[in-house]
Amino acid sequence: MENYRDAVSGSEIANILEASRESEDNIIWQNVEDTRNVFKVLDLEFDQKSLKIQVEQIPTFYPRLDHPIYCKLSHKESVFKSEILELGEYALQVKLPESIKAMELRAGTRLKFSQKDKKQVKLVVGGHKTARTSLRAQAIDISSTGAGLQVELDEAALEFVGKELLITALGTKTLDEPIICKLMYSRKYKCVLKNEIAERARLGLSFNRALTKAEMQEFLKS
Repeated sequence: MENYRDAVSGSEIANILEASRESEDNIIWQNVEDTRNVFKVLDLEFDQKSLKIQVEQIPTFYPRLDHPIYCKLSHKESVFKSEILELGEYALQVKLPESIKAMELRAGTRLKFSQKDKKQVKLVVGGHKTARTSLRAQAIDISSTGAGLQVELDEAALEFVGKELLITALGTKTLDEPIICKLMYSRKYKCVLKNEIAERARLGLSFNRALTKAEMQEFLKS
């Protein structure tokens, strides 16, 4: 699915579900033989294991327990597939998805970098009541409104969730105005570096302001 990525962290999945709860545009559907049965979602409730879905009251609501169920949520046009655990009156309980396909909403052109490009940013982690930690993070991709960063596993042990994140430098250039970032997702993964398997963490950040054209050009030159 072009422009979609997999949201796999529990926190991001919870954020997507919570952000979609108040919307009237959520739907579920089930494919039975050659028929696609679509139902409008009225309410969502979820915990760590399951998701309870209340649907509109229509006489054709007869989901099949032996068929998968699909759900499309309004937030980030997210889509996931799950299995039905229990059926009720115009309601069903499904297994909480382990991953959700979420649309990348980053505006502008996204530029991708390889390890050889050595594009780094200075990331400051902390808050008003906690000590701040600075680290250099490898830029995997960047646009005017967000970036994907790779950090070392020992640095990934830092608790990013709930803390203030600032980018204070792009490459070797210190920014006149630091960028306040929102953590959209974080996940650990394995990669090959110098013919060895290494563990890293990837962070997806959204910027509170757009990078200027001059800032972007300076970063690409660095």
